[in-house]
Amino acid sequence: MRLTSENNISLKKKSFAKISLTILFVISLAFSITCSAKNPTRFSVINVTASASDKGIQTLSRFQLSLSTRAYDAIDHGVPVDIVLSYAEPKKRFWGTSYKTIDKKTFRLSRHVLSDNYQLHDSTAFQTHQFITIDEALKHISIFQIKNLDNISSTEIAVRVHLDTFNLPPQIRASAFFSGSWRHDSLWTVWNISS
Repeated sequence: MRLTSENNISLKKKSFAKISLTILFVISLAFSITCSAKNPTRFSVINVTASASDKGIQTLSRFQLSLSTRAYDAIDHGVPVDIVLSYAEPKKRFWGTSYKTIDKKTFRLSRHVLSDNYQLHDSTAFQTHQFITIDEALKHISIFQIKNLDNISSTEIAVRVHLDTFNLPPQIRASAFFSGSWRHDSLWTVWNISS
């Protein structure tokens, strides 16, 4: 008899814990949506010039990049951040537009403690550049050219720039998902390809 009442108490505690976590998650999600609405995105695609040639699609892209105070502080305290440029082919469907990614470029921005400089590592060119300030590093990414994008059957190209929160260290990744201050995403923008 005693074992049964202890089991019932244990089950009630587990059930209460699950309900509490669910409520906490819903409140956090609602707070995140509210914060995102109040804090507009900090990354945007300003202009993309795309032209078709025998070598493929050549693009010249210009971005507006500014980081939140929290992202600046994180980088200054040794947290690297990944800024991703994505190029896709837009596919119009009856429910909306989907995007098939055809090229990606990742820049890892971090602080080098010994030199007190900021490093920007280009994942595809395998190059690392040094900058005195974070803003200089962001300016370097802002104007970027990609040549020879293949496998595009569309007359349009979609471009996006975002800060990859999935690659943040685990200790701040969870809070980044629910914080408007980590929202740095231009979403997809669509541009015509000239022939």
